[in-house]
Amino acid sequence: MNNRFRTRAVTSAPSLRSAWITTVAVFVVLIAAVGAIALLGLRHQQHEFTATTGELQDTTEAMVVLERAMVEVFEPMLDYLYRYGGDDGIAVAWERYVERSQDVAQGFDVAGSALGDGPGRAELEEAREHWSAVDAAVRSSFDDVSDAELRAVLESGAEDPFLETVWEPHDEVDRELAAVRQATVAGLGDLVEEADRTGTFVGTFVLWSLVVAIGVALVAARRMSRRVLRPLAEVGRAAGSLDGTEQREPVEVPRAVAEVRELARIVNETSVTMRNHHSLLRTQARTDSMTALPNRSGFAEALHGMLDGADRGRVAVLFIDLDDFKEVNDTLGHAAGDEVLRVVALRLRAVTSGCEVAARLGGDEFAVAFDVGSDPTEATAVAERVRLAIAGSVDIHGHQAVVGCSIGIAVSAVDATSANSDELLGNADFAMYMAKSQGKNRYELFSPQLHTEVHARMELGRDLTEALQRDQFVLHYQPVVNLPSGELLGFEALIRWQHPSRGLVAPDGFIGLAEDSGAIVPIGAWVLDRACAELAGMHAEAPHLTMGVNVSPRELVVPGFVQGVVETLARHGVAPGHLMIEITEETAMTNTRAGADAIAALRSLGVHIALDDFGTGYSSLRYLGDLPVNEIKIDRSFVNSRDPHSTSTMESIVHLAQRLGLFVVAEGIEDAEDLDRLARFGHIAGQGYHFARPMPADEARALAERSSLRPVATES
Repeated sequence: MNNRFRTRAVTSAPSLRSAWITTVAVFVVLIAAVGAIALLGLRHQQHEFTATTGELQDTTEAMVVLERAMVEVFEPMLDYLYRYGGDDGIAVAWERYVERSQDVAQGFDVAGSALGDGPGRAELEEAREHWSAVDAAVRSSFDDVSDAELRAVLESGAEDPFLETVWEPHDEVDRELAAVRQATVAGLGDLVEEADRTGTFVGTFVLWSLVVAIGVALVAARRMSRRVLRPLAEVGRAAGSLDGTEQREPVEVPRAVAEVRELARIVNETSVTMRNHHSLLRTQARTDSMTALPNRSGFAEALHGMLDGADRGRVAVLFIDLDDFKEVNDTLGHAAGDEVLRVVALRLRAVTSGCEVAARLGGDEFAVAFDVGSDPTEATAVAERVRLAIAGSVDIHGHQAVVGCSIGIAVSAVDATSANSDELLGNADFAMYMAKSQGKNRYELFSPQLHTEVHARMELGRDLTEALQRDQFVLHYQPVVNLPSGELLGFEALIRWQHPSRGLVAPDGFIGLAEDSGAIVPIGAWVLDRACAELAGMHAEAPHLTMGVNVSPRELVVPGFVQGVVETLARHGVAPGHLMIEITEETAMTNTRAGADAIAALRSLGVHIALDDFGTGYSSLRYLGDLPVNEIKIDRSFVNSRDPHSTSTMESIVHLAQRLGLFVVAEGIEDAEDLDRLARFGHIAGQGYHFARPMPADEARALAERSSLRPVATES
């Protein structure tokens, strides 16, 4: 065109009027063309946006319906699969599941229609196939897995029977639906980009044409930006955060066109649905799956809230540890232990149904937090209520597991906040350990003095782990004397700990620690070996002497304990009949099957079994003939007592034991009066300070050479 105009200018110069008219005409045509193109571009943009928005709206609504149905079917599916709620509850869960699974199927149909053959259709069909597998597995769960089989699998800790048939395809459904959502979000992004490109094209064209066209384009662009582009950008940012779990305000587009406002509504609803789903997952992450109580994370969150509450008072924490729970696992199995934990959780939930927060921290540890207001002493009342609620037996397939607990109590300071929560829980933990050290099945309130005592006990426990390797233990021997004749019958081996800084520590100061830590097993083996070695040396001068060795319940259940005793006797050349294994009355009455078998095996080998401290445990003469013992040792509380009732009881014990053929030893004979009171019982033995205190090995060997012992003056 330029060449043609240039040729005309050369051959015939146009007049100013014609040139002006031509220029104006060209300008008008240009403006009209620009306006027409701009108008066509805007109309094209509006058409494309309306069509795409409608399609995206339908797709998003369909996906919201489908995902809502997937969320709603989850709860009845869980109840039905794992038989929650009894027969009636399972029937209700089944009806709800059938109804909601139909909603899921309908949701897939609606979503398929909305997607058509576009992006996400293949992923949707994959999700539908995985859902079909989930649905088929759920419907056949009662045929494939019976209630008994399901309970056995869950209690054994084996793999979930529905993992492959239900939960793996269910996870695939979630992943495929996430892919569909991503395709939908991508479509929304494409829409925004297409709108941006069209607006840029129109604006650029008008800018390079005429000022009027620029003005028109700016007005149009401003209107489009206010009513379409900026609202779409807001919707796009909201859609881009749909996969997030953070709480956010809903997107607001009050000036946008109707289609964009509708799209914003759909995005907001989708966001709420996904947040609810994530909230459910967070709840599950804060709950202990075995007991349905809050777990450690859930308890910490609740404790933080109580400490930071606007109307908070002083907060108390109970740290609860089951007593001797390891023995339940060792003897009845871990499935039985799990059942005990579930029963304890039910008892704990029943007694803390008010304002208290109860949780399982892990293993056999539980915790309770509650507001005590201005009265910290209320914490001890709650602790006693919890202790009594947990105490009792649990029937495990005909076996009775005795349950008890030790509780530590800690009360927060008046100005405590969530920053003090770990310290508060730690203080309760310290108090619990002190409660265990004081005899278990009790509670203890934390105090700074208690903290110091517990710290000292922990230091002693650490020292105990190295005491055997460092040869810090020694044995002292207390003589056992025939009371009528004064003849030396043997000794009882008593352990002492020669601590490098604390001096000579009596058994009461460390045996409990050794029991709790398991160190009692190697320590007991050392005592048996050293006592038998010493007895072998004494037999050179007095071959009739016996040696008593105390054995704890934990030693009896150790595999190979009996064989270890046999090997020790053989190694030192001591006949089984000269060894006296001493067990407490409580051990004899409540020992496990493994412990009872060990005692029976030792008796069959000829080892004598003595019942130590008789009268302090079950104190039932009715059971005396049933106990697997050769000898009873009457506790010093009967021997030293001047009460006529105690004397009468001791007389009954001695006469019954003698009729049953059991040898009797009286412990704790302190003075001549004690000895005189025992004289009428005839042929019994005794030991105590009236004859001799426990003595080192060299003194015991010297005494063995004399084979008799005269009473000594009582030491004050």
